[in-house]
Amino acid sequence: MTDRQEIDELFSMFHDFEIIKLTYHDNILNLTIQIPWGQMWNDLDYFIRVELTGCDFIICDYAEVLNTPENLAKRWGEQSHIDKSSNDQQLISNIGLEVQRHEFYPPNKYKFLCNSSKNTQYGGGHLTFTADNYKIYNKEGIQIDLYQMEKWCREWWDNIQKT
Repeated sequence: MTDRQEIDELFSMFHDFEIIKLTYHDNILNLTIQIPWGQMWNDLDYFIRVELTGCDFIICDYAEVLNTPENLAKRWGEQSHIDKSSNDQQLISNIGLEVQRHEFYPPNKYKFLCNSSKNTQYGGGHLTFTADNYKIYNKEGIQIDLYQMEKWCREWWDNIQKT
């Protein structure tokens, strides 16, 4: 399996994974991601960090909910919003993107399709970027491999099926 195929495999496990911090410098994209699997270890704030190299493009297309009393009084799906785009790291981190699934566009472009989990100011969005290689680190900063992520993923879904 190539590095790009492994990245695609890794991202296929992302569901309800919240991007809590994003940094981008010198073609390296770091995503700190809170994962629901921490519930298995009684750690609701468990996160991983994914370091993606070869990232020469990043953009976030998102929906910003209009902040008017009439609009905010509407149900969430009926609120008016403005579509915006940004590559600002702080703004993207603050949106609270919660990855629901991803798309892969060969040779090296990825798109996360997300809800927004942090607040009602944002209605979700898409984070699109390029990457050629990756590393995964656990909460303690120790590098883990794709096999470990796959193991956790199986355990998570097995536990859900039992309930």
